[in-house]
Amino acid sequence: ACHTGARAARPGVLVFLDADVRLRDDALDRAITAWRERRGLLTIWPYHRVERPYEHLSALFNVTTLMSVGCGSLLPPRRPRGGFGPLMVTSTEDYAASGGHEAVHHSVIDDFALARRYRDEGLPVVNRGGGREVSFRMYPGGFRQLVEGWTKNVGLGAQAVSPLRLLGIGVWMTCSIGCLTWVSGVPNGTGEYIYGLFAIQMLAWFKQVGSFSLLDAVLYPLHAVFFVLVFLRSLFQTFVLRRVVWRGRRLKTSAAP
Repeated sequence: ACHTGARAARPGVLVFLDADVRLRDDALDRAITAWRERRGLLTIWPYHRVERPYEHLSALFNVTTLMSVGCGSLLPPRRPRGGFGPLMVTSTEDYAASGGHEAVHHSVIDDFALARRYRDEGLPVVNRGGGREVSFRMYPGGFRQLVEGWTKNVGLGAQAVSPLRLLGIGVWMTCSIGCLTWVSGVPNGTGEYIYGLFAIQMLAWFKQVGSFSLLDAVLYPLHAVFFVLVFLRSLFQTFVLRRVVWRGRRLKTSAAP
């Protein structure tokens, strides 16, 4: 569908926008203005609106998604290895040079694959968070849809992350959970203090990526355990079974020739 639309578009600025993304005021104009600074490909990860209790379980996935491409990092990668599909801005010329969606039609997560095509062609890739101006609601179809959705994404997405960045995320995640076991091995109050610092950090990040609450930050270990379980499930389905399930379809995860 994206390929067909791009072929029908007149030469100039090309915007791909998921149907469930909400835009405030001049958000699209601002995105195009930001794209003009470097051109190539600009992708935006929307602010996550949560409405039902189970949707809060997406909090940590949102944070790690932005981490994976270095979005907001003190040392952002010069050439990101992935991008976000909900809102993408490019030009018809650069899109054609990258091969577009036709070149990544075999990919389960085509947004990351498309960003890699731009990168391989030497075209700039810029990733940003949408703030409250660009938002969406993920997986409104229930808990099962949420698990299947993140299972589809996190294992394959990890392949696009640089080894050093992936190691850093892993160490950070391990320490965030590990501080709960340090209480008996460190001086009185130190473990609780470290836990509190992690909770404050989580609160700051959760508030930036979606309408998550203070309770989500306080209960962040539950989020972390859920994340690890889904990640392991994703690795098993992606690299052992070589298939994932999404919206009732079984999708092969092995790349086409």
